[in-house]
Amino acid sequence: MRKRLLIGILFLALINSRPVSASSAYHLSQESTPKGTCYILTYTENHSGKLTEEDLDKSLEYDGRKYELVSADIEYRYGIKRQRKPQKQKAETIRLYADKAAKIPQYKIDGDLVYILDESSVQMEPSDYAEAVGAEALSISRRLEGLLDNDLSRIPMEVTEDGLSYELISVSYTASSKDAYGVPKSYTAECEYSRLEEYIEKNPVSWQAEVKYDAYQAEECVISSLVKYSYQCIVPAETEEKKEEPARKEAEEAEILPSGSRIWRAVPFAASAGTFLVMFFCISSFTAPIYALTAKGRYQYIGRIRLKKQTDCYEAFLTKYLAERAQVQNYKICVSNKVQKGSVKGVLLVQCPDNRVLSPKIQKEVVFRLD
Repeated sequence: MRKRLLIGILFLALINSRPVSASSAYHLSQESTPKGTCYILTYTENHSGKLTEEDLDKSLEYDGRKYELVSADIEYRYGIKRQRKPQKQKAETIRLYADKAAKIPQYKIDGDLVYILDESSVQMEPSDYAEAVGAEALSISRRLEGLLDNDLSRIPMEVTEDGLSYELISVSYTASSKDAYGVPKSYTAECEYSRLEEYIEKNPVSWQAEVKYDAYQAEECVISSLVKYSYQCIVPAETEEKKEEPARKEAEEAEILPSGSRIWRAVPFAASAGTFLVMFFCISSFTAPIYALTAKGRYQYIGRIRLKKQTDCYEAFLTKYLAERAQVQNYKICVSNKVQKGSVKGVLLVQCPDNRVLSPKIQKEVVFRLD
């Protein structure tokens, strides 16, 4: 109990505590299951006060899907709630020393009471002093005129003023007169003298602080609840296929038959002109299911790939739409016995979105990779 009181003492500085603001960070992941695609939504949220399992949201809407609560780990954070004890105060005298890292204690614990410093009651005054010797530099100036030359021996090294001796520290010469040829005949010297004046000063080395503490009844309580949520949503495979089927068909038809669609749109115009046009468009093509390797090392169905019969083999067209659905560029095409027997060369030509042509060995499951 005493240890927890010490840990929670920081909370005692806030008499009117504010609720802890909730913050959350969402993380969404997915994985394939026999029932369909399982979307897992996890996030952490901080609630003020104590939260129980009855207070948790059992379901939520996120990104157009409804998620159900799977698990929730609750971690409580404890603190101290205090209550003022009326007319309960304690006065103390504290000695503070300059040579020690001392400070006035903010809190004191006595049994189940916590005493908090009333900062407005602090009164300090020095209690002891120590003498210190200092020195101050004093200086005076002297001017000497009519010197015949600038020889330093003509300058006094020491002078006395008011009974105090000063020593020469610097001399500056100037020519005061010159002859007809500009040669100095006399000099003037500016002399600077100095001395150190000692003095004694007193500095405080300890202080006496008169302080008062207010008493509070300390109680341990839950300050906040940290909850780690985990929700999941299972979308059946049929539902996802139905949503993606129109877009996939439209993309593949646009890539496979671009010219044919333009021709059929031209038929009404040809009929209105009175011209009879018989058109025959025959494409010997088939489709086969294609799978892509996931990050977890399993193959996942991504759609159907178009196959076309050539003279001595079959050709598969990997569209950009199918390539974008793959997490890893490893593919597997499941072909029928008819396609296997019809490939005399023993290979399947794969037309890639970047115009490359791969030729993996033809078998029931044709595996290849885009590097």
